[in-house]
Amino acid sequence: MDDFAKKLNDFGQSALKGAKKLKDVAAVGIDIAAEESQLKDYYVKLGKLYYRHHAQNPDSEMSELCRIISNSEEKLCKMRKQLSSLKGTEICDGCGKEIKSDLVFCPYCGKETVVKNEIDDIE
Repeated sequence: MDDFAKKLNDFGQSALKGAKKLKDVAAVGIDIAAEESQLKDYYVKLGKLYYRHHAQNPDSEMSELCRIISNSEEKLCKMRKQLSSLKGTEICDGCGKEIKSDLVFCPYCGKETVVKNEIDDIE
């Protein structure tokens, strides 16, 4: 019986070591994924910062990407305005948030809006 108990104990210890190793592998894998995600965020922030400061005069290596980004931003702006029009709202020129078309001031940033005069539209 002692031999059986020893084998059972050894098996339990081996299973425990294997489970600990799996836990450690998973924990390090999670840490790596978190760090990679954070690094990706930093790259995005760096790219946005570069674009903001150099989009008008990028170096030759970045000029094509800056042009693509500018074109994409223009497309997004047009699509957002189209969506807003379909919904009967407008996009605030000050903060870019969607607001009701009949507002005189944006409730988010306070910028004066262009209110369409229905009488002018009829004439």
